[in-house]
Amino acid sequence: MASPQLKDGYMSIANEIMEALAQIRIPGEARQILDVILRKTYGWNKKEDEISLSQFKEKTGLLSPNIIRARNKLLIMNIISVIQKDNSEIPTYRFQKDYTRWKLLSKKIALSKKIINVIQKDNRHYPKRKSALSKRIDTKDTNTKDTNTKTNKERYTLSQLKIDVISKWNKLAQEFNLAPVIDINSGSVREGNLRARSAEKNFDFDLLIDMIRNSPFLLGKTKDPFFVFFDWIVKPTNYQKIIEGNYLDRRSYQRFSGIIQGIKNLEKKYAKEKKDGAKKS
Repeated sequence: MASPQLKDGYMSIANEIMEALAQIRIPGEARQILDVILRKTYGWNKKEDEISLSQFKEKTGLLSPNIIRARNKLLIMNIISVIQKDNSEIPTYRFQKDYTRWKLLSKKIALSKKIINVIQKDNRHYPKRKSALSKRIDTKDTNTKDTNTKTNKERYTLSQLKIDVISKWNKLAQEFNLAPVIDINSGSVREGNLRARSAEKNFDFDLLIDMIRNSPFLLGKTKDPFFVFFDWIVKPTNYQKIIEGNYLDRRSYQRFSGIIQGIKNLEKKYAKEKKDGAKKS
């Protein structure tokens, strides 16, 4: 039985901050990351601290991509800041105690009837739950049905991804007068590019949207205006350039520097794992 004691250590944090945290909706994994940051800073009477990816993994049990996504959400909400100092490869984290500057995560916009019809059409393929009294069937049939079930589940998952992506993109498009997305047709190049990006380990559409929101170039606010559009952002090279901060101005790049460095570190790790796997085979 656990029996924590104050004499073994405690964290001093203002009641006002705890009350503010109780008032804001923080997704589960993002809250886990925030708790680690608070423990490593306020828990040691410090305003900021260097925290490595391995420390987050040890403290939370989360995988690296989940940690990156959760951290990005906290940055978007302006609850933390991440600084990449020149003399260290490990990002420095700081909790934003001015809770009046915190932001809610963006909500989904209402879906058009056309999008809802596409969703319902895709969902017809989703397998129905089997009855508990269903009869045993031949092994060959079982294998065929299992394969069909897997295919249908993948189709269902893809349809949900399309709903989420269309919703978030159209909200951005409405805000900055960009071209909206009406549909992502099955079997289209657009769907193929989206499927390929979503399969990448560092895929984070919320981060992508926030990077675009902070890029004057992509929003047509430069001398020779270029307005970003959906098909352009899901192309492999363009997607990578956006999340690596290539289209951010100097001020925004500084804000996202911790995220960008984390993404680059992950890319190196995945490339090494792929190379090591190729050698073994």
